[in-house]
Amino acid sequence: MGRRRRAKGAPIHGVVLVDKPEGLTSRDVAEACRRAYGAQRAGHTGTLDPMATGLLVVCLGDATRFVPFLTGLDKAYDATIQLGFATTTDDREGEPLDAPVEVTPRALEAATSALEGMQGTFQQVPPRVSAIKVDGRRSYDRAREGEAFELPARPVTVHTLNLLGTEPTRLRVHVSVSKGTFIRSIARDVGAAAGCGGHLATLRRTSVGAVDVSDAHALSALVDDDTVRARALLSPFAALAHLPAMGVDASACSRLRFGQRPQIVGADAATPTGTIVRVTDTSNGEFLGLAEVEANEEGGTRLRAVRLNPTGEAAVG
Repeated sequence: MGRRRRAKGAPIHGVVLVDKPEGLTSRDVAEACRRAYGAQRAGHTGTLDPMATGLLVVCLGDATRFVPFLTGLDKAYDATIQLGFATTTDDREGEPLDAPVEVTPRALEAATSALEGMQGTFQQVPPRVSAIKVDGRRSYDRAREGEAFELPARPVTVHTLNLLGTEPTRLRVHVSVSKGTFIRSIARDVGAAAGCGGHLATLRRTSVGAVDVSDAHALSALVDDDTVRARALLSPFAALAHLPAMGVDASACSRLRFGQRPQIVGADAATPTGTIVRVTDTSNGEFLGLAEVEANEEGGTRLRAVRLNPTGEAAVG
């Protein structure tokens, strides 16, 4: 039996908010961050297509343990919808499905009206060129091989969709959506409703959960500037700001570490069962990790450890 290869890289752990540049995959960005920090591993919390820019949350080292708690969050985008023709990918990187047509004022008005109906929860058909699996294979692989297949519609939620401005053949929008919502599909469906076809021309992610792109750093600065790189590394506590925080004493922290379930006391005892909270040690400010509030036998509430933070850094953010 051969020796196990030792993992390379320094023990760097934390979360980095990256303003993703155009032209790179999300995996490319995560790997660039891993190399820049010299971390052993890296993972991102939600794919952006290569043509898209904006907020990408990258977890390094042991912070990758918190990726599952950052992937299902609501997201917001600024987008530009190009009218006049649809494409094979529902964005500007695909081939036109038909010859471009004139975008009349009536078509532009119809597209604007269609946007108003794309709020709330409804069924959306994903783009054929996407990572969704069809019979065990990614749909983009099937599409690129010319296979004929249909993707079933899925329920998605558009929380807000605001028209930022119009041009003769374009609509600029800001949209806040649930996990699994494709902005490319919105662009495609708006163009279809207008009768002239449409596709996504630009996309910029502006927020993920409680984290905003204004707090992100350019990838080039993270790679080239030691000062920026040091300042950009956050505790997972900050990236998980969509979850409520709960401080407990050192005794309760010790019990959680050993798999026990300490009782919640004081005002926090009224926290609804099923809530996932960020636990901090009130004695030293350490971010212990995540725990779930559950009922105990005496009619009160207690904490059950869900994902402990192995690095022991102070809670920040």
